Amino acid sequence: MSVPRTAETGSTTGCQGRSIAGEARFFIRSEEKQIPRCARDDSLRSPVIPSEAQRSEVRFQDSGGVHRTPETGESAFGCGLSRAALLPAPPVHRVSASEGYDLWAATYDRDPNPLLGLEERALQPLLPDARGKQVLDVACGTGRWLARLLSAGARSGAGADLSSAMLHAGLSKVGLRGRLARADYQALPFQSGVADLLVCSFALGYIDDLVPVGQEFARVTRPGADVFVTDLHPEGHARGWRTGFRYRGESFEIGASAHSIRAVCKAFASGGFELVRSVEPRLDEPERPIFEQAGRGNLFDRVRHIPAVLICHFRAPR
Repeated sequence: MSVPRTAETGSTTGCQGRSIAGEARFFIRSEEKQIPRCARDDSLRSPVIPSEAQRSEVRFQDSGGVHRTPETGESAFGCGLSRAALLPAPPVHRVSASEGYDLWAATYDRDPNPLLGLEERALQPLLPDARGKQVLDVACGTGRWLARLLSAGARSGAGADLSSAMLHAGLSKVGLRGRLARADYQALPFQSGVADLLVCSFALGYIDDLVPVGQEFARVTRPGADVFVTDLHPEGHARGWRTGFRYRGESFEIGASAHSIRAVCKAFASGGFELVRSVEPRLDEPERPIFEQAGRGNLFDRVRHIPAVLICHFRAPR
């Protein structure tokens, strides 16, 4: 897959490395679509990620969407917290999604993450057979789902994300070099009608208006394509769950909002999508060890009854 080129400079916006023969059809040419300024970035060549010295100070991540509960001020997963629960909660630095994921990228794939584990466990059985399909992973981060789909036999695929550092981290995954691009989710650098299957994982909360996203997903998918979107469940958000992590000994929280199931469905209906099903999984026994390893086994029993992830399966009109 060749890497997209910007309209301004002709430089690549995706990861470095040779193109993959026969995959150029995924990416648009600069004269066919103007990529928005936020996506015109060659910073994958010099990503904003922690230095080696800084990385050594990353102790743990309160990962996967639950950061602090408003009732207690405790970290909901608390992976590695050294403070006793009775002490005042340490200050939390609130950052934007772009700032947060640039800091988090170096350790994102390293530590156990209960909500990512739950999402994978619940979503994997819902996905259609990827063999022979062309797939897109939007808000791909480090290419987690793209790598899975390619290994499951997808004929070809590509991923897009706004974080250069997350994309750079994805270069370590087998088969992803040359398949990743930095792009806005409302103006994807892909040909129209190219995808049989599209996955968008844990990104809706960072987007205020979902209607342009639903319409853009409609543009890049083929008739009858399957689209799966996931996010932190709005009930969890209402209870104070937040996406957070630890960096250089301090707590960070990534700003996000919550969209109701109705709002998500309405936005995607604007692109002609039909809801096939929605799933609202809760944390269960497979996630318990993550809490126990963090010394928070008692917390697991307090949150396991709460819908933790929202998964929506849409289908494009035929």
